[in-house]
Amino acid sequence: MPDIIITDIMMPCMNGFELCKAIRESELLNHIPVIMVTAKATHEDRMRGLEFGADAYIEKPFHADELNVRVEKLLEQRQVLQNKYSKVNPEKTSEEGASVISEPDKSFLTKVTDAVKAQISGGKIDYNLLASTLCFSRAQLNRKIKAITGETTTDLILKIKISLAKNLLDNTDKSIIEISMDCGMDSDSYFCTVFKKATGLTPLQYRNRING
Repeated sequence: MPDIIITDIMMPCMNGFELCKAIRESELLNHIPVIMVTAKATHEDRMRGLEFGADAYIEKPFHADELNVRVEKLLEQRQVLQNKYSKVNPEKTSEEGASVISEPDKSFLTKVTDAVKAQISGGKIDYNLLASTLCFSRAQLNRKIKAITGETTTDLILKIKISLAKNLLDNTDKSIIEISMDCGMDSDSYFCTVFKKATGLTPLQYRNRING
């Protein structure tokens, strides 16, 4: 899966506008930045490219340095978004992450979260089943998640489990053992370890913080 796509507007079979539209409509590819290169530099053409989802527009002829800088800046922006996402609760992408994650990426991550939660009660997550549920191959899913969040699929799943555990600790009277099982962790000691690593508190300390 490419980190960035560079396309000319004038191409055989499919022009750059159509390609950009197809990319933005593909759940597999819609997170990838697109640069349009063209000799057609009218205001209308630029606006059309932006409307189809292009991230940058370069007029021919151009210096290679200009293209290199555009590529570097777009990839830097993606890295900034990944870093910001790493601080966002996946359960609250519609709130905390609203200014961080694009609508297509938010929709995708919501689907991932829902699919993970549907499997959690059964214990271990089946990565192949998770991928097929989302209509991806396992490798495609891993690359997509990494591109959007900067995290591995395993890291994202753990983040979702911790978020679910926080919700259960805040809103139920379930025991720590029950919550660890509800979050797909058979060992409550492992649950306590990963929870403290993620939050700085043990599950019991987290629950008691409101009354403390």
